[in-house]
Amino acid sequence: MNFLLSLQELQDDIQDHLHNLEYINHTGQELLQKTSPGEKVEKLTRDLAQLNTRWTDISTVIDNRVSQLENTIAQIKQYKVTPSFGVEWNWS
Repeated sequence: MNFLLSLQELQDDIQDHLHNLEYINHTGQELLQKTSPGEKVEKLTRDLAQLNTRWTDISTVIDNRVSQLENTIAQIKQYKVTPSFGVEWNWS
């Protein structure tokens, strides 16, 4: 259960920093509009794309892991309430 809490905290932390990502993208786009085409523009464009891809990837991975862990915990809890097993597990 501690692992689930840790993942949920990480998920919340990432969401809390979303405004930073939006600011970086906005500022980057402003710089791109003010800068003449060339290597620096291409590099900034690549860097912004890479940052956004990484952000999306990590957010997706964490969301999936939280969901999988929640499903697994729900399945485990079924063993506690299923009388046919004759065993009651205590996860407290």
